Amino acid sequence: MGQMRKWLIGTFFKLVILHAGILIFFPAHAQKFEISGKVVNDQTGESIPFVSIGIKDIHKGTASNALGEFSFRVDSLPVILVFSHLSFETKEITISDSKPIEVRLTPGKLVMDEVVIKAKKGDQDFAYKLLINAHDKIVYRARKEDHYGKAFYRQISKNGDIYSELYEIFFDTRFSRNGVEDWAIQEGRYALRLSEADSFIYNKNFTLMVRLLTIVQPKTDDLIMPVSRVVRDQYYLTLESLLSVDGRTVAVIRFEKKETVKKPAMEGTILIDVDSHDVLKLIGTIKNDHLNFVKLKGNKGYWKNYTIRSEIAFKYLDDRLVMDYMRLWQNFDYYIDSVLIHKVATSSFFSYYEYYNPPKRKKLGGRLVRWNRSDAALLDNLGYNQAFWDNNIIVKRTPVEAEVIASFEAERAFGSIYLNNRDQIMLEDYKLDNDPLIVRVRDQLKKYELPHLAQKVYLHHDKPVYLSGERLWFRAYVVQMTDNIPAQEQDLLHVVLASPAGDIVFASSWPVIAGKTFGDISLPDSLPSGEYTLKAYTEWMRNFDKRLFYNERVTILNRDEQQPEMLQAVKNDQNIINFSAEGGNMVESMPVQLGFAVQDRFGKGMMIKGRIFD
Repeated sequence: MGQMRKWLIGTFFKLVILHAGILIFFPAHAQKFEISGKVVNDQTGESIPFVSIGIKDIHKGTASNALGEFSFRVDSLPVILVFSHLSFETKEITISDSKPIEVRLTPGKLVMDEVVIKAKKGDQDFAYKLLINAHDKIVYRARKEDHYGKAFYRQISKNGDIYSELYEIFFDTRFSRNGVEDWAIQEGRYALRLSEADSFIYNKNFTLMVRLLTIVQPKTDDLIMPVSRVVRDQYYLTLESLLSVDGRTVAVIRFEKKETVKKPAMEGTILIDVDSHDVLKLIGTIKNDHLNFVKLKGNKGYWKNYTIRSEIAFKYLDDRLVMDYMRLWQNFDYYIDSVLIHKVATSSFFSYYEYYNPPKRKKLGGRLVRWNRSDAALLDNLGYNQAFWDNNIIVKRTPVEAEVIASFEAERAFGSIYLNNRDQIMLEDYKLDNDPLIVRVRDQLKKYELPHLAQKVYLHHDKPVYLSGERLWFRAYVVQMTDNIPAQEQDLLHVVLASPAGDIVFASSWPVIAGKTFGDISLPDSLPSGEYTLKAYTEWMRNFDKRLFYNERVTILNRDEQQPEMLQAVKNDQNIINFSAEGGNMVESMPVQLGFAVQDRFGKGMMIKGRIFD
């Protein structure tokens, strides 16, 4: 009877979970029309990552990925889509067919009125009052407000150059204006690559960071956050700007811990609605090698330069403040016996795709099933449903993410997952052969670069065409990729000038302070005419895809070089106009770009106006 009872209970639980999986999977077949496209900045043409994209009045949708791309399915057309981002004006578009679209969003404007003048007289006091009011509102309202939504989580980890971990999970959540309060996993999968040398680091429940890093000071004495009633004692505040977005005035406040604060503390930027005191975004970094809420299990190794970066964003939905997304990064150097083994990096994205109102308060935490086998083992026994994942991609994969996932799938490395969200966040540095969550993957994977760039560079130089021997003057701006807020971390900007053949002509570095730097390049007299490439990137950006570095083509003309016959210098009253074709020569019947430079008799540049005729 005992064995029969266990078999009946086990079969019942499998049917329950399989039924839940069918409920999730079935709608994907009903969705027949796929909408795809890209969201860009209307002023610069650059892509905008992590834009909220929803179906009007239905509260379902997706988000653009790290490259600004999106794709999801709808039941019928036409449909009205709403595109919203904290730093841009909200836009509605009616979609009538399945052709890819480009959506252009207008950036919010700097407020230049009396509010700014008042703030400048005492910007610290103005900022302190905003944070304290925001704290009081969150503490008071969070206890009385429960919001529910479904979210998608993707996590990718690297040990050195090898992708070692991939998690994708669907969550049902309860959240407040403080962050995620409770959750239950609906569906999940994982894939790991194990190290033969016993040197890889694996994250255990890195998802817990989503629960731990909230807006208000969390329930721990091991970490200090800026939204608290004692913010005056712990932080310096700077009001950086006021933005006007969708008729709301948003204060951008920089927070830095005071010298008297010895405990680990977050530093970064917070965006607050001036009128409602709602926190709309918190971007922060914690750098500390001795965080008590994150442990490294095992006695072999230790870390240095441990960094956690977090970005939590909210948005307004039917005049309600709801959680939009959360991004997390973890980076550190892993050492064994004083030898650097790997640079370990983890990035994750937690995005809401549906909001709903249940008839009564739901309890979501705790274990999925309570009996004599672990939840992970029970789900693993159900098998891996690849069809579900092929039809339920909430956030469009970037090309590299798709390639990494396809590689894991080819190795049949994926398994089902259920994470016990009550465990402490743990990193493990030992072999996991006996862990029920692991499916061993032994073959070497390709090297990939993750295009999840946290920063971007704008570089302005003084003119489009230069003569050899001149100086190229430039000014550079380093900003956060998602919202164009100046990067606050001190960093180095590397600037490289490459010849048409790809040889390095010039390379140097300048310190970046408050997101800005400037410098110049002395162009050698011997440089031949041609189209050169100007590259710029920060030290932080070197961790990611080099294709996302700043690149621009610059025309340089040699003062003494003989030009092709059809592009000989034109002399007019001792003024010289030099023309140079892209690539060095013009080809008959082929379009070409022409660069030109004008000098007076003293060799100085001149203003000119004219036309070119055949």
